[in-house]
Amino acid sequence: MTRPIDEKVVIAYLHPGLVHAAFMESVVDLLVYDIAFHKRIVQGGGRLATQSGANLSGPRNGLIRQFLDYGKADWLWMVDTDMTFRPDTIERLLEHADPEQAPIVGGLCFGFDDATRSDVPGRRDRRGVPAPPPHRAGTDPRRGTAGP
Repeated sequence: MTRPIDEKVVIAYLHPGLVHAAFMESVVDLLVYDIAFHKRIVQGGGRLATQSGANLSGPRNGLIRQFLDYGKADWLWMVDTDMTFRPDTIERLLEHADPEQAPIVGGLCFGFDDATRSDVPGRRDRRGVPAPPPHRAGTDPRRGTAGP
């Protein structure tokens, strides 16, 4: 199910002071995709980040509190900074979300190392599945078409 375009998303993450370049590249690609297609993040959603040490529960709860106090976005996406993701990840998660039936949606994550990195063209993930092609600004990776 495609979510209504006017639904907004806030991205939230904890970090130890610095984040991995691969994570930041994923965030930039996500924002480029969002600007080109749905504007769920850049027009009414946003980003919440907080520095954290080994105690994750308190800072995560703090991010949730900030999101609820903000009160303008429909969805909160919590992501870890040691991960990468595709530019259309939020849209893919929202396809399965519903405020009443499925208010919490998650995704399965796989670890990678230099030999099996799925974010490098031509590489395969641990299951042997070819990595998706790199996303280019203005194209929808699901359809191969330019955005509105």
